[in-house]
This record gives sequence, C-alpha cells and structure tokens, in this order.
Amino acid sequence: MVLDLKVIAVDDERGSLKTVTNAIREAEPSIDLNSFDSPVAALSFAENNHVDVAFLDIEMPVMNGIELAQKLHDLNNQINIIFVTAYSDYAVQAVDLRISGYVMKPVMAEDIKKELDNLRNPVPEEKRIVIRTFGNFDILVDGVALQFARRQAKEILAYLVDKRGLSVPRRELVSNVLSDATYSRQSQTSLSAMMKNLVDTLKAVNADDILIMNPDNYAVDLSKFECDLYDYLDGKSEGMNTYFGQYMENYAWAEVSKEHYFKNRSQQEH
Repeated sequence: MVLDLKVIAVDDERGSLKTVTNAIREAEPSIDLNSFDSPVAALSFAENNHVDVAFLDIEMPVMNGIELAQKLHDLNNQINIIFVTAYSDYAVQAVDLRISGYVMKPVMAEDIKKELDNLRNPVPEEKRIVIRTFGNFDILVDGVALQFARRQAKEILAYLVDKRGLSVPRRELVSNVLSDATYSRQSQTSLSAMMKNLVDTLKAVNADDILIMNPDNYAVDLSKFECDLYDYLDGKSEGMNTYFGQYMENYAWAEVSKEHYFKNRSQQEH
C-alpha cells in the first residue's frame, strides 16, 4: 500500500460517515484520509488537492454520489471511485462510470482493505530515496539530505550513480575518485574504508539496498531510487524541467559525463 495515499470519504449521514471512516482507518492506518458530510465540500477539496481514492455514499441531497463521481472524474481521470451504499440499485450506473469498487453497508474494515488492495487505477509508490545530480550531488532519504563523515564516501556514491547501474571495478574508483592511478595498497585500503562509511551511512537510514556489492566491483540498483539525471535521459518532465546546465559541479570527473549526457542529447534534439 502506498503510504501517502490521499483518500476522501463522503456521506451526508454523520453516523454512516463515522462508520466508514473508522473502517478505512482500521484497514490502512497510514493513509491521508479526509472526511466530508457534504458532497459540495468534498468537491471543493478535490478541486484544490490531489485525491487518489474516493469512498462515496450514493443517496445524498444537493449532489448525489453518481453526480459527485462524475465531477471528481472530470478533475482527475485516474481517481478510484468506490461507492459505499445500502442499495444495490445503482450497480449498473456504477459500472458505466468505470468505478473501482462497490461496498455494501454495513461497512467492514476487511471490505475496505480488499478494495484498496485492488484499485482500478493503482497508485505508484513513491520511492523513499531521491538523488539529485543537477547542481551539486545530494541524496535525500525521506526528504532529509544524508551527511557523510567522509567526503569521498559520498563521492563514490555519486560516481556509481553517474554510471547508471553499470558495475564499476574497484581499480576505477581508486583511479577516478581517490586519484591514484597506481592502485597502491594504501589506496585500496582507503577505498575499503570509504566503502564502509558509505554502507554504514546508508544502513543507518535503511537505504543500503541501493548498493550492489561484489568483491571486485560495485553498482547501484536503479529501481531503488529516483534520480533527476535518469528522468532527464528518459525524457520525463521531472528531469527536463530541472536541468539548467549544471551537473555534479563538485566533482571534476563529472565534466566528461556532462559532455556525454547533455551536449550529445542537445545535438540530437536539433
């Protein structure tokens, strides 16, 4: 279940609203739930806030659940509408609206859980780890930038991110990050110390699974984090709209990648 799922519950009868609200909270305590006894108030909320799932009573004054569902769908065609009602008469209309689910009153937590686990339009789970390469390099976990006791431990991670999941030999890290082309015993020992600090720093925030570690090489698991560079290269607006000519400015070796990733792409687009 997506932890920051945005959910609304709408029922003009306050007793029924309390019942469905309690069932939703019991089914998924971590979701962001907003309850309304007025469909007009619920629609106003949806006009100003993204909503992933709407649990709607059908028989309501001023605006019934069918009408509200249509208006919510006009605002967001990926919203999941789940009708919560004591009547089965609306089942055909519900199907025509391409809703996600239909729950009969009295509502139970297990009914809610079943619907949330089988949404018509699944909500993608946001990754805890976000890596920023435009400007200076940073890694954020749950919105907080990590601090490294050793500067080169952070730089090793930056280098691995730059390689986009390719395995990087220890010798290459020693040469390009520790600036020792001879691959001396001292530099190998230093690399091991840097890697330990990197792993310990990530492990402290349960983020060490972004690393793929073998005896002679290292890589990052691209599925474990979001990255502005990767979004840019995939043509996603999240990356395209945040690049302003700077890439890992704190690392000299990044100039070669900058030439490859951005100037070549610019030439292809023109």
